[in-house]
Amino acid sequence: MEIAGLVGKRPSDPEVETDCAPRMIKLLLELQDIQQRSVSFFFAVLIAIYITSTMGTNGYGAVSAFILIPLSAVFIWLGKQSHAELGVVVGRKSLYALSVLMPILGASLIAGAALLTGHTDTTQTDWNNTCLNV
Repeated sequence: MEIAGLVGKRPSDPEVETDCAPRMIKLLLELQDIQQRSVSFFFAVLIAIYITSTMGTNGYGAVSAFILIPLSAVFIWLGKQSHAELGVVVGRKSLYALSVLMPILGASLIAGAALLTGHTDTTQTDWNNTCLNV
């Protein structure tokens, strides 16, 4: 029932009590869950920043991102997020094809524009090696 349907109803009407109370309780529980997850996410980010900054200042900056993999796994396990909440779900095949096609299309457009405007020089290109790499 929408809010407009509650106009003129008394709080003691059974329709009002049975319809609104469970939705309000559900909404409050969802808000509480969001607040708890936000706090834990905030602390996870702070810990990740602290660890990578410490590693960077001690000369391990090149490998400081590696610690984020097990750290992410620990915080995902502690936070009890589902695969859907993390975005790890299988999508439609057409969307995967589109995600592969977009970078190819973008690079092709840029290369085509360079060719059309004369900003390419292929005089010293080793075409045999190029064909092997492709």
